[in-house]
Order: sequence, then C-alpha cells, then structure tokens
Amino acid sequence: MQGEEETFMINVDINTGREQLEMTVFGYEDLKEKPNHELVFKVILDGVDLTTVTNKGGESWYQVEGLLDRESIDKIGGAIEKHYL
Repeated sequence: MQGEEETFMINVDINTGREQLEMTVFGYEDLKEKPNHELVFKVILDGVDLTTVTNKGGESWYQVEGLLDRESIDKIGGAIEKHYL
C-alpha cells in the first residue's frame, strides 16, 4: 500500500563521461513499513523502472529494488536531495 505520491524530474550522470540522463522520480510513503512509514523513491528512465531507493536518515541511500552500483545509487540520491533544497 502506498501513501500520497509526488512526481518530479532529475538529471543524473550515472555513466561517467557521458551526458546526464533525465529520470522521472515518484516519491511516496511506503505504508507497509511499520511503525514508521518510509519515504521511498521509484526512479524511471525511458519508461522502464530503473531502481527504487530510500534514505533511512543520514547521508546513505539504500536500493530497495534494482541492480545499480553504489556510485549510481549515491548520485541518484544526491539529485533527489537537491530537489528538496
């Protein structure tokens, strides 16, 4: 079950040396996580689910679904953080 969603765009350079990729992000509360509902972000690239990430506090981002490397997860997480600044 999901709570209210927010949709926004981010641009991320996950392929070093290549141009940034524009990704759609759906942010929502994961109501399955009890007792504290977790805010998660589904990231879509060219209509395909790329990853789902969350930040459990602090500066570390965690991949809930997907097969991206640590560096890519951190770059996506950083772009999500910039959206909220």
